Amino acid sequence: RLYPDERKMQDIQSVLGRIILYGDEGDEEIQAGEILGYWITCDDPDEVVYLADQLNQDFFETVQILPDLEDEFAICQPALYISQVFLEPQWRGHSLALESTALYIHFLANHGFIFFSPAPPGVRESPERERQIKRLRRYWRKLGIHHYNPEHNVMWQAGWSYNEWLESQAQRD
Repeated sequence: RLYPDERKMQDIQSVLGRIILYGDEGDEEIQAGEILGYWITCDDPDEVVYLADQLNQDFFETVQILPDLEDEFAICQPALYISQVFLEPQWRGHSLALESTALYIHFLANHGFIFFSPAPPGVRESPERERQIKRLRRYWRKLGIHHYNPEHNVMWQAGWSYNEWLESQAQRD
């Protein structure tokens, strides 16, 4: 078995963010969910594809698009792949996912390259899956992630900024 060079593997780090709410008194912590992503400091898309193959199948399938987006990807470093955003059922529908994901991106890769699959890779093609992808694409566009490649089922945005997102939210309200 081949093991990737540990120095190269440091170019991709798994980062878990917890979504914490506080009780009315401010003393009780409630974990409402979590966000999992990969923070990428390597600016060579081919190297990222190689390293992703060693880490996670969904991540590997998604990064296949990076060589096609090489200019945007290499210029807007660091990059962030959002693997999962999970909220406990009782906290869904309160805009927590968007706000929490915006803060997660802000702390990790503000002005960087952000990408993810709006629907999990590897799910069997069906009309229901296509409806789900369209619904999730509309949802994630609210976060300011506008580019989409249907062949790879990947959304991305280069140079995303928390401040710009906040301004667009204020205009929307």
